[in-house]
Amino acid sequence: MIPTLEENLNRIKADIHRLSPHPDKVTLVAVTKRFPVSVMQQAVNLGIDNLGESRIQEALEKFEKDPLSGVIRHFIGVLQSNKVQKLVDHFHWLHSLDHIKIARKIYEKESSINICIQVNTSGEKTKSGLRPESVQDFVKTLQKETPGLHIQGLMTMGPLTEDENKIRHAFRLLREIGDVLQTYETDTFSFREYSMGMSSDYRIALEEGATMLRIGQGLFGPRPENQ
Repeated sequence: MIPTLEENLNRIKADIHRLSPHPDKVTLVAVTKRFPVSVMQQAVNLGIDNLGESRIQEALEKFEKDPLSGVIRHFIGVLQSNKVQKLVDHFHWLHSLDHIKIARKIYEKESSINICIQVNTSGEKTKSGLRPESVQDFVKTLQKETPGLHIQGLMTMGPLTEDENKIRHAFRLLREIGDVLQTYETDTFSFREYSMGMSSDYRIALEEGATMLRIGQGLFGPRPENQ
Protein backbone atom coordinates (compact mmCIF):
# COMPACT_ATOMS: atom_id res chain seq x y z
CA MET A 1 0.00 0.00 0.00
CA ILE A 2 1.38 3.42 -1.00
CA PRO A 3 1.99 5.65 2.04
CA THR A 4 -0.01 8.86 2.25
CA LEU A 5 1.55 12.31 2.40
CA GLU A 6 0.71 12.48 6.10
CA GLU A 7 2.36 9.11 6.76
CA ASN A 8 5.50 10.19 4.90
CA LEU A 9 5.58 13.46 6.81
CA ASN A 10 5.27 11.70 10.15
CA ARG A 11 8.09 9.31 9.20
CA ILE A 12 10.39 12.17 8.26
CA LYS A 13 9.56 14.04 11.46
CA ALA A 14 10.40 10.92 13.46
CA ASP A 15 13.70 10.59 11.61
CA ILE A 16 14.54 14.21 12.41
CA HIS A 17 14.02 13.67 16.13
CA ARG A 18 15.83 10.35 16.07
CA LEU A 19 18.88 11.28 13.99
CA SER A 20 19.56 14.99 14.25
CA PRO A 21 21.84 16.33 17.01
CA HIS A 22 19.61 19.43 17.06
CA PRO A 23 16.11 18.44 15.85
CA ASP A 24 14.54 21.75 16.88
CA LYS A 25 16.76 23.56 14.36
CA VAL A 26 15.80 21.42 11.36
CA THR A 27 13.51 22.88 8.68
CA LEU A 28 11.76 20.59 6.23
CA VAL A 29 11.51 22.17 2.78
CA ALA A 30 8.92 20.27 0.76
CA VAL A 31 10.06 20.29 -2.86
CA THR A 32 6.96 20.73 -4.99
CA LYS A 33 8.41 21.08 -8.50
CA ARG A 34 6.10 19.51 -11.11
CA PHE A 35 3.45 18.88 -8.47
CA PRO A 36 0.17 20.79 -8.88
CA VAL A 37 -1.16 23.47 -6.58
CA SER A 38 -3.61 20.97 -5.08
CA VAL A 39 -0.70 18.90 -3.74
CA MET A 40 1.00 22.02 -2.39
CA GLN A 41 -2.20 22.91 -0.57
CA GLN A 42 -2.39 19.42 0.95
CA ALA A 43 1.12 19.92 2.34
CA VAL A 44 0.20 23.30 3.79
CA ASN A 45 -2.91 21.83 5.39
CA LEU A 46 -0.65 19.32 7.17
CA GLY A 47 1.43 22.13 8.65
CA ILE A 48 4.26 22.26 6.09
CA ASP A 49 5.09 25.95 5.72
CA ASN A 50 8.31 25.80 3.67
CA LEU A 51 7.99 24.90 -0.02
CA GLY A 52 10.82 24.55 -2.55
CA GLU A 53 10.71 25.13 -6.30
CA SER A 54 13.50 24.84 -8.89
CA ARG A 55 11.96 26.51 -11.94
CA ILE A 56 10.99 30.16 -11.65
CA GLN A 57 8.30 30.26 -14.32
CA GLU A 58 6.56 27.10 -13.13
CA ALA A 59 6.59 28.39 -9.57
CA LEU A 60 5.15 31.79 -10.49
CA GLU A 61 2.34 30.17 -12.46
CA LYS A 62 1.43 28.12 -9.40
CA PHE A 63 1.73 31.08 -7.01
CA GLU A 64 -0.62 33.02 -9.30
CA LYS A 65 -3.24 30.29 -8.93
CA ASP A 66 -2.79 30.17 -5.15
CA PRO A 67 -0.30 32.41 -3.33
CA LEU A 68 -0.41 30.03 -0.33
CA SER A 69 -0.37 32.84 2.19
CA GLY A 70 2.08 32.38 5.04
CA VAL A 71 4.24 29.86 3.21
CA ILE A 72 8.01 30.46 3.06
CA ARG A 73 9.15 30.04 -0.55
CA HIS A 74 12.56 28.54 -1.31
CA PHE A 75 14.22 28.61 -4.73
CA ILE A 76 16.54 25.61 -4.93
CA GLY A 77 17.40 25.45 -8.63
CA VAL A 78 20.04 27.03 -10.83
CA LEU A 79 19.22 30.73 -11.12
CA GLN A 80 19.65 32.58 -14.40
CA SER A 81 20.74 36.19 -14.05
CA ASN A 82 17.71 37.45 -15.99
CA LYS A 83 15.41 35.87 -13.38
CA VAL A 84 16.84 37.74 -10.38
CA GLN A 85 14.03 40.29 -10.22
CA LYS A 86 11.40 37.54 -10.19
CA LEU A 87 13.38 35.72 -7.52
CA VAL A 88 13.56 38.64 -5.11
CA ASP A 89 9.93 39.57 -5.76
CA HIS A 90 8.49 36.13 -5.06
CA PHE A 91 10.85 34.06 -2.90
CA HIS A 92 12.20 34.22 0.65
CA TRP A 93 15.22 31.92 0.21
CA LEU A 94 17.81 31.16 -2.47
CA HIS A 95 19.78 27.95 -1.89
CA SER A 96 22.09 28.01 -4.91
CA LEU A 97 24.32 31.08 -5.00
CA ASP A 98 27.67 30.30 -6.63
CA HIS A 99 28.30 33.24 -9.00
CA ILE A 100 29.35 36.75 -8.04
CA LYS A 101 27.32 38.13 -10.98
CA ILE A 102 24.11 36.82 -9.41
CA ALA A 103 25.14 38.17 -6.01
CA ARG A 104 25.73 41.65 -7.46
CA LYS A 105 22.30 41.66 -9.13
CA ILE A 106 20.57 40.65 -5.89
CA TYR A 107 22.54 43.30 -4.01
CA GLU A 108 21.48 45.96 -6.51
CA LYS A 109 17.86 45.13 -5.75
CA GLU A 110 18.45 45.85 -2.04
CA SER A 111 16.72 42.56 -1.33
CA SER A 112 16.57 40.91 2.08
CA ILE A 113 16.21 37.41 0.60
CA ASN A 114 18.00 34.76 2.66
CA ILE A 115 20.82 33.03 0.78
CA CYS A 116 22.80 29.81 0.99
CA ILE A 117 26.05 29.47 -0.94
CA GLN A 118 26.15 26.28 -2.98
CA VAL A 119 29.27 24.14 -2.64
CA ASN A 120 30.10 21.11 -4.77
CA THR A 121 31.41 18.84 -2.03
CA SER A 122 31.13 15.66 -4.11
CA GLY A 123 33.43 16.79 -6.92
CA GLU A 124 30.94 15.59 -9.53
CA LYS A 125 31.18 17.58 -12.76
CA THR A 126 27.43 17.34 -13.31
CA LYS A 127 26.72 19.36 -10.16
CA SER A 128 26.78 23.11 -9.74
CA GLY A 129 28.48 24.86 -6.86
CA LEU A 130 31.81 26.24 -5.79
CA ARG A 131 34.81 24.01 -5.27
CA PRO A 132 35.43 23.65 -1.52
CA GLU A 133 38.81 25.37 -1.77
CA SER A 134 37.17 28.41 -3.46
CA VAL A 135 34.53 29.16 -0.86
CA GLN A 136 36.58 31.38 1.45
CA ASP A 137 37.70 33.63 -1.39
CA PHE A 138 34.12 33.79 -2.68
CA VAL A 139 32.90 34.90 0.76
CA LYS A 140 35.63 37.55 0.94
CA THR A 141 34.54 38.87 -2.45
CA LEU A 142 30.92 38.93 -1.37
CA GLN A 143 31.76 40.87 1.77
CA LYS A 144 33.76 43.38 -0.23
CA GLU A 145 31.32 43.89 -3.13
CA THR A 146 27.93 42.95 -1.66
CA PRO A 147 28.24 43.45 2.11
CA GLY A 148 24.50 43.75 2.71
CA LEU A 149 23.49 40.36 1.34
CA HIS A 150 21.71 38.12 3.83
CA ILE A 151 23.97 35.08 3.68
CA GLN A 152 22.63 32.43 6.05
CA GLY A 153 24.64 29.30 5.33
CA LEU A 154 25.73 26.69 2.82
CA MET A 155 24.06 24.18 0.52
CA THR A 156 25.29 20.99 -1.10
CA MET A 157 23.97 17.94 -2.91
CA GLY A 158 25.11 14.46 -1.98
CA PRO A 159 26.87 12.37 -4.63
CA LEU A 160 24.86 10.08 -6.87
CA THR A 161 26.02 6.82 -5.35
CA GLU A 162 24.91 4.10 -2.95
CA ASP A 163 28.23 4.38 -1.10
CA GLU A 164 27.16 5.86 2.23
CA ASN A 165 30.74 6.76 3.14
CA LYS A 166 31.02 9.04 0.10
CA ILE A 167 27.66 10.63 0.85
CA ARG A 168 28.60 11.17 4.48
CA HIS A 169 31.95 12.68 3.47
CA ALA A 170 30.21 15.22 1.20
CA PHE A 171 27.90 16.35 3.99
CA ARG A 172 30.60 16.39 6.64
CA LEU A 173 32.82 18.48 4.38
CA LEU A 174 30.11 21.12 4.14
CA ARG A 175 29.95 21.34 7.92
CA GLU A 176 33.73 21.63 8.14
CA ILE A 177 33.70 24.47 5.62
CA GLY A 178 30.95 26.16 7.60
CA ASP A 179 32.92 25.88 10.82
CA VAL A 180 35.85 27.70 9.18
CA LEU A 181 33.59 30.38 7.71
CA GLN A 182 32.12 31.31 11.07
CA THR A 183 35.17 33.53 11.58
CA TYR A 184 33.81 35.64 8.69
CA GLU A 185 30.40 36.23 10.22
CA THR A 186 29.01 39.79 10.28
CA ASP A 187 25.64 41.37 10.96
CA THR A 188 24.33 39.97 7.66
CA PHE A 189 26.69 37.05 6.96
CA SER A 190 26.04 33.88 8.94
CA PHE A 191 27.07 30.30 8.28
CA ARG A 192 24.83 28.35 10.64
CA GLU A 193 22.36 26.89 8.10
CA TYR A 194 23.26 23.68 6.27
CA SER A 195 20.90 22.90 3.41
CA MET A 196 21.71 19.28 2.62
CA GLY A 197 19.84 16.03 2.32
CA MET A 198 17.21 14.95 -0.19
CA SER A 199 14.76 12.06 -0.38
CA SER A 200 17.43 9.38 -0.84
CA ASP A 201 20.05 10.60 1.63
CA TYR A 202 18.41 12.92 4.17
CA ARG A 203 18.99 10.52 7.07
CA ILE A 204 22.76 10.71 6.58
CA ALA A 205 22.49 14.48 6.24
CA LEU A 206 20.65 14.68 9.54
CA GLU A 207 23.38 12.72 11.30
CA GLU A 208 25.93 15.14 9.84
CA GLY A 209 24.12 18.22 11.09
CA ALA A 210 21.73 19.31 8.34
CA THR A 211 19.44 22.18 9.32
CA MET A 212 17.43 22.20 6.08
CA LEU A 213 16.17 19.12 4.24
CA ARG A 214 14.96 19.41 0.64
CA ILE A 215 12.54 16.52 0.17
CA GLY A 216 10.14 16.00 -2.71
CA GLN A 217 9.42 12.42 -3.75
CA GLY A 218 10.08 11.19 -0.22
CA LEU A 219 6.99 13.18 0.78
CA PHE A 220 4.77 13.21 -2.28
CA GLY A 221 5.77 10.08 -4.17
CA PRO A 222 6.83 10.02 -7.85
CA ARG A 223 6.53 13.31 -9.70
CA PRO A 224 4.03 13.56 -12.55
CA GLU A 225 5.79 12.68 -15.81
CA ASN A 226 3.65 14.82 -18.05
CA GLN A 227 4.73 18.13 -16.60
